[in-house]
Parts: sequence; C-alpha cells; structure tokens
Amino acid sequence: LVQLYMHHKKYNIGIEACEKQIQQNPGDAFYHDMIGRIYVIKKNFKKAEQVFEKAIDIQPMWTIPHNNLARLYLVQGKRKNAIDKFEAALKSNPKNTAAYLSLGLLYERNKEYQKAIQIYDMALENIPNLWPAANNLAFLLSETSDSGDDLERALKLAKKAQTLKPGSKEIIDTLGWIYYKMGDANRALVIMEKALSDSPDIPIFNYHMGMVLYKLERMDEAREKLMIALESDKAFPGREEAERTLEQIS
Repeated sequence: LVQLYMHHKKYNIGIEACEKQIQQNPGDAFYHDMIGRIYVIKKNFKKAEQVFEKAIDIQPMWTIPHNNLARLYLVQGKRKNAIDKFEAALKSNPKNTAAYLSLGLLYERNKEYQKAIQIYDMALENIPNLWPAANNLAFLLSETSDSGDDLERALKLAKKAQTLKPGSKEIIDTLGWIYYKMGDANRALVIMEKALSDSPDIPIFNYHMGMVLYKLERMDEAREKLMIALESDKAFPGREEAERTLEQIS
C-alpha cells in the first residue's frame, strides 16, 4: 500500500501509514526503513538519515537499511564524512556491528571492494558470528578472485553464514554463485532455484540464475532471467556482464 502511495507521489500519506504501523509495533525496523526511503525521494536527507539509523538501531544485522544509508551518503557526496564517522565508531568500540556493516556497504557501493573485504575481515575477527559480514565477504571473494583458495574460503564463509542464519535467501544466492564460479553450474542451479522461489523479482538473483542457465546452454531461460534482472534501474554487481550476455544471446 505504501509503495502504491509512493508511486502516486502521495508521500505524506505513505509516511502516515508507516507511522501507524510503528505506533502498533515500535520495534519494527521495516517501517522505519520505508519512511527513510520516502524522505530520500522528497530529498529530505537529514530526516532520511535519522530514520535509517533508527532502523539499524532496532535491527543491526538487517543489511537493507545499512545499504540505504550508504547510498544516501554517496548521493549527498558525504562519502568521506561517513567513512570518518564509522571509523571513529569502530575505534571507540571494535564490536560495533552497525559500523562494520554500514562501512563495508559504503565501500561496496563505491566499488572499493578490497577495502570492503578488509572491513568484513576485521568484523569477523572481532565478532566471529556476524553472519552478514561472513556472507558479504564470501560474495566479494567470489566476485573479485578466480583463485581456488579464495573460492574455497568463500564457500566456507557462506556455509558458516548459512549455519548462523538458516533460510536466508541472500546466503542461498551467495552459495549458488560460489558454486557457479567454481564451475559447478548444475549444483548452482539447484541452490539458486530456492532463492528465486521466494524472491522472483530481485535483480541480482535473476542475473545470477541467468548466468547459470547461460552456462548450461539453456538460452531461452537465460534470456528471460537476464531481462528480468535488467528491467529494474537498480545497480547491482555484474549488471554490465548481464547486458553483454543478453546481447550475445540475442
């Protein structure tokens, strides 16, 4: 309903609808994050930052508000300020879950993948059971290296994340992608079907599935998944490869 209000630019009504839900359940991070997204559209960046931070306080291991906060800083050109803020937070408290995830995603958003890898490594040294850091690190290792050792480490990290957070579709997708990178497309296919069954519209899931199907020479199905991935304007790692592969199929 709120997304419908947003589509019709009835932003204040959307905020009111979210606030009613928050009154009933103040500990629901989802509606705080949604209000933040509305404020971004309205270009009220100060309010958006406050609401995203509230969502993170409520549910620090939920990566979406961290991602939205990182995107917000980049849109405003406040990348350095944000990095200084999170680094200071980690210096005062090396077990600050939110600071690790927000800083890591900030580097990811800016395509500074090696720096993000360093942050997630540091996070796991200080908080070994921080499953979002384990999953994000596993994904980045599989994206940035073809080394057998790095892929084995990525697989180990993804399995650890899955043990800590069973059923997470993000982790399931990461596992499937790692197997694809390791050359086991059939196994990747079986795993990725689980992620897509619950979230058929997420662009990066469709991109990953499209690449697996392309590898298996199932071209019509690959085309369909890549087209779904590219329908959205959202950026995701590998978007350029998705475009090139779709052009090759066509």
